[in-house]
Amino acid sequence: MYYLYEYSDILNKPYEAFVFDTTKNNFPIRPHFHHYLEMIYMLSGNIFLEANGKEYYLKEGDMFFIFSNQIHAMYPTSNQCAKYAVIKYNASKLTAPASFTPGIQSILNLAKSENARVHFHNDDSHMNLCRELFLNCIDEIERKEIGYDINIHSYLCLNMINIIRIWQSEGLNINNSYKHISVKDYNIANILEYMESHLGDSLKVADLAKICNMSYSHFARSFKALYGMSCKEYLEILKIETADEMLRSTDLSINDISSELGYADASHFIRTFKKHKKITPKKAIISQ
Repeated sequence: MYYLYEYSDILNKPYEAFVFDTTKNNFPIRPHFHHYLEMIYMLSGNIFLEANGKEYYLKEGDMFFIFSNQIHAMYPTSNQCAKYAVIKYNASKLTAPASFTPGIQSILNLAKSENARVHFHNDDSHMNLCRELFLNCIDEIERKEIGYDINIHSYLCLNMINIIRIWQSEGLNINNSYKHISVKDYNIANILEYMESHLGDSLKVADLAKICNMSYSHFARSFKALYGMSCKEYLEILKIETADEMLRSTDLSINDISSELGYADASHFIRTFKKHKKITPKKAIISQ
């Protein structure tokens, strides 16, 4: 069955980077969306890309930025041969402790709502390092040598800051990113954002349905039809992904993490974590 939502293994593949060849892979790419951010860099040839109801013509050296949960598709031009590099990643991982910069995800939410520029041409001043960045990320993913995830993280942070500075120079006021979206503004199309920002609130499917002004059964059917899995399944994956990141980047105990994420007790958290990760949280810490 064809779903608009493209599932990604966000637990075990926090970053994806690869080269797409339109002569070797299935093309065109049908309309879809995913929870990841996606960046495309044209290595050769040209394509049409549709996003947010607009059509863009991408040529060699151009880069395109696709926000999370934004429907997009790619189509051939008269020239059927094209290659482009793709990077997908979760913006919530691009964090820096004690930073003076507002949260990356908050800035992205603002940029999306303000229709900030997403098509960057090959003659833009910051594009001179873009090709190298994409190819470096792909090389790190393919080789998976020690510290490859740290290198990818640094490349993506550098590129993200470059993009944000361009948006800022073009009028985006990042101070407005501190403003939170109102509950009444959520619906089935953006409820994932609410779920991610309220993981510790003991979320229930019935409460999410109410936020979307839908009955429980209608919400459950609509969520499964749109995202390809139940709301409960997605919420569980989201919690384990967040827990995995907390185990890697904080000194919080397993009890503290289970409490932060709204689990009734640590044993429930440990069982759920092991189901998805095939190891216990304690062993996950040791393996870091």
